[in-house]
Amino acid sequence: YERKRETIVWANLKVFWMNQKFETNASIAYNPEHRDPMAKVNAWYVFTDSWKAGVTGVAFNGPAQSIFGRYSRNDQVEAELIYSW
Repeated sequence: YERKRETIVWANLKVFWMNQKFETNASIAYNPEHRDPMAKVNAWYVFTDSWKAGVTGVAFNGPAQSIFGRYSRNDQVEAELIYSW
């Protein structure tokens, strides 16, 4: 399954709700050579210009020796609190 070059197609959708207080983001990557996808979904609540809190989920799928399939046991859900300046 290892190749010198692989093709990955990305799609991303970002949407703001409620006067930009709630932010959602969905990203999908697909490798047509092995038919394996990866998806990442975020949901954030923006408290101020500096603080936001959110939940992120990442899922991998595909054959065991493909780009995303080798990480299929690493699906995750996490909560984050971010401060930026």
